[in-house]
Amino acid sequence: RSSGRVFERLRHVLWAGLISLALFAITFFDPIDQFLWLTQSRIADRSPSGDVIFVSSDEVLNDPDDPKARFKVASALNELDRRGVGKVFLDVTFPKSSDAQADEELAKAIAHLGPRITLVDRVISGPGLTKERRATANSIAGGADRVVSDQTDRNWFGFAWELHHAYKYDGTAFRGFGSAIAGAQGDANSPYIVDYGFAHLKIPILAMQSLDREASGLSSSPIDVTSKVVVLGHSNRVAGTQQPIPMMINAPASFVDIYAGETLKAGHTQYLSGAVVLCAFASLLSAALILGTTRKRRWISYVILALLAPILLFVTAKLGIRVDLSYTVGFLIIFAGFRSRSRWKRRVEMVNGETGLPKLRALEARLLRDNVCSGHIVIARIQNYERVLKTLKAEDKGKYVLKFVDRLRAADPKLAIYSEGHHLGWHVANDVTDDVIEHLEGLRAIFAAPIQVGGYSVDVGITFGVATVEGDPAARLAAAVAAAEETSEAHNPITISETGSQSDLLWDISLRARIDEAMEVGEIYCVYQPKIDLVSKSVAGVEALVRWHDPARGFISPVHFIQQCEKAGRMEH
Repeated sequence: RSSGRVFERLRHVLWAGLISLALFAITFFDPIDQFLWLTQSRIADRSPSGDVIFVSSDEVLNDPDDPKARFKVASALNELDRRGVGKVFLDVTFPKSSDAQADEELAKAIAHLGPRITLVDRVISGPGLTKERRATANSIAGGADRVVSDQTDRNWFGFAWELHHAYKYDGTAFRGFGSAIAGAQGDANSPYIVDYGFAHLKIPILAMQSLDREASGLSSSPIDVTSKVVVLGHSNRVAGTQQPIPMMINAPASFVDIYAGETLKAGHTQYLSGAVVLCAFASLLSAALILGTTRKRRWISYVILALLAPILLFVTAKLGIRVDLSYTVGFLIIFAGFRSRSRWKRRVEMVNGETGLPKLRALEARLLRDNVCSGHIVIARIQNYERVLKTLKAEDKGKYVLKFVDRLRAADPKLAIYSEGHHLGWHVANDVTDDVIEHLEGLRAIFAAPIQVGGYSVDVGITFGVATVEGDPAARLAAAVAAAEETSEAHNPITISETGSQSDLLWDISLRARIDEAMEVGEIYCVYQPKIDLVSKSVAGVEALVRWHDPARGFISPVHFIQQCEKAGRMEH
C-alpha cells in the first residue's frame, strides 16, 4: 500500500509536469512571468556603471517647422566635443527643415565629431503590420554611422524584455542601439534579455541646456562627460516619446537602450527558461516523494519547495539572472490540486455515508500513517444488526449506530470510532490485554439497557474481537474483525485473536481443506478412553476422542480445529 501511494504521488507529479509543459508551449503564463520580472527588477536595485550619460531635452528638438532647436543641438554637440566626450549617440531623428542654415549648423557639428558620433534611427509601427523607419536626412547626417532602435521589439504590455544585436530593414542590416552603447557584438538571430535591475534614479542625467554655457552661466557641469558615452535624446516630458520600463511607466524612450547597454556591459544576459526550472523542481519533488517515507517528511519537503521558489526569485534578481517561475508555480499548484482531489476522494471513500463516521479502512490508514506498533485493535460487532435495520426507516439507521457509539464513548468522549456495516472499531493504546478485556466487560454492562430510536425500544447486543497491534496493522485489523465474527453473546462475547507467524496464519486460512485431506490419509483418527466400573473392576465402555497428527506440525489441538469442523459441516465424518 505504501508503494502504491508513492506511485500515485509520482503519477501526479508526471501529470502536473505534462500539463505545465503544455501551458509553457502555448506561453499561457507569460504575463505572470513578466510580473515576476518586474518584481526581480525592484528587488535587484543595482547601480549602473556610470559610463553612460543621458543628456535630455524637455523641448521638441526635431520639429521641421520650428528649426531653432537645431542650433541648440549643434551647440550641445560642440560643447560635448570640447569636454572630450568619448562617444555620442544622437537619439533624435532630424528630417530636413524649412531653415537650411539650421540644418547646415547641425550637420557641421555632427561632422566635427566624426567617428565619435552615431545617429539613431527609430523603427516604429506603421499602418497595419508594416514598419516605418525614421531616420535623419542624409544631408544632415553626412557620413555618420547609424544604428537602429526598433520600438516594435516590445511585448503586448509595451515592455522591451528582449532586444536584438542587429535588425534588418529593407534588406539592410543595422546594428542595434543597445549593443552599440555597450560596444558588444552578437548574433543578429539570437536575442538577449534586458536587465532592468539598475536603479533608474542612479543613471547619470544631464539637462541639455546645462551644456549651453552662455545660457546657464556655468563653465562646467556637475557630471563629467570626458571619455564617457553620451546619449542625447528627448526627456519623458516630450509628448509621444515615453516608454514604459519597470518602476517607471513613462521613461524616456532612450532608457530602454541605455538599460540594454548596461546589461551587456555587466554581462547580465543569463536566462533560466521556464522548462529548465520546471524540470528541476519536478525532479526535486519526485526525489522528496521517494525518500519521504513519512507524512511529516513529505510536508517538510513541500514547504521547502514552496519557499525555494521565492528564494530563487530573490537570488537570481541579485545575480542579474532572469528566471521564468510562473510555470513552476503553476506546476506546484496543479500537483497540490491533484493531491487535494486524491485526499478528498479518499476521505469520501473512508466515511460511512449513513453515520458520518470514518470507515475501518481509515483506522488502518491511521495506524500505517502514524506508524502505530503498540496497543490493541478492538472490533465491536453489533448483534442482529441486519434484522434491526429491516425494521427501521432509512433516516433512523444511522442514528441506531450512533447510539452505540455514544455508549462506547462513555469513558472517553473523544475516542475515535470507525464504522463499517455491523462493525465498530477503535484503537486502544493500552498494551495489557487483561486491562482491555476488563474494560470491554464493563462496556458490555452498559449495553444491557435497550436503545430508543425512531420511537422504538430496541434490545441491543454487542460482542468484541481484540487483536494486539504488532507487525502489519492491516493484518491485525483483519484478525480483530475475524475474532469479532467468532464471538457470540452467550458463550464467548470477547474473543482474543491468536498471534502467530505469517505461515501460521496462512495454514489456518486453509484449515478446512486440510481437514478433508487429513481424514483421507488417516492423519485424523480416534483414540478411546475406557470407562471402568469400580465395583466390578470391568470395562463399562469407552469415550471416543478425535486426534489429528500432522506430519509437519505434530498434534493439532482439538480446540483449534473442532470449531472449523462444525462450521464446515465435517462433524459427521
